[in-house]
Amino acid sequence: MARPPITRSPSGGARPAEDFPAPAAAYLDGRLDLDGLITARFGLAAINEGCSALTRGAATRRVVVVP
Repeated sequence: MARPPITRSPSGGARPAEDFPAPAAAYLDGRLDLDGLITARFGLAAINEGCSALTRGAATRRVVVVP
């Protein structure tokens, strides 16, 4: 039985030039609350802790903060 091909989909198939400006503007204008969706932030020094939380199922919506 043949395996199906692996298909790459950069940005989930989004078209950044067309799809990103409106939500970005809404966020910057305060009409889209993305910060409220983040449950935790990790710095690069704590990346292993963040990955472990994800593996355990303890992570929901976490962000890695890069200086």
